[in-house]
Amino acid sequence: QKWADANIGTERLSFITETEAAYNALSILRHHAKERPPHADRQQIYVQKAQMFIEANLSLPLTVSEVAKAINLNPRYLYKLFVQYTGVGIKEYITEHKMQMAEDLLTETELSIKEIALHVGIKDANSFSKLFRLRAGISPTEYRKTRKA
Repeated sequence: QKWADANIGTERLSFITETEAAYNALSILRHHAKERPPHADRQQIYVQKAQMFIEANLSLPLTVSEVAKAINLNPRYLYKLFVQYTGVGIKEYITEHKMQMAEDLLTETELSIKEIALHVGIKDANSFSKLFRLRAGISPTEYRKTRKA
């Protein structure tokens, strides 16, 4: 829009002939076609979109397929790109961010373990506790105690 305003002006279209309007529209399209990022940059943009989607939806039970669908990519292709650009798989990335969120909730709130599990998109508190213990080396309750002391 900024480019269009700078190159076409802010005149109302009624003052521009149809031919001029068509020419200006083509100019805008040509300009944006030149600005398309190279292939590798587009791949990185897909990964960034996936990361943003994951971070915005941590409270949901996310799957690779759901993330891929949200950014309109094939799940296998997204997984490949994700590993290529981040060094970890999508599941690991999701789990790491969910557990970081859980650590924050354990430290900053008085929510129960079950409520925290639900906040990070894990329906079963036992599954959450096992996953947390695998990552942190201690149970969520022990983690809370060590951070509150």
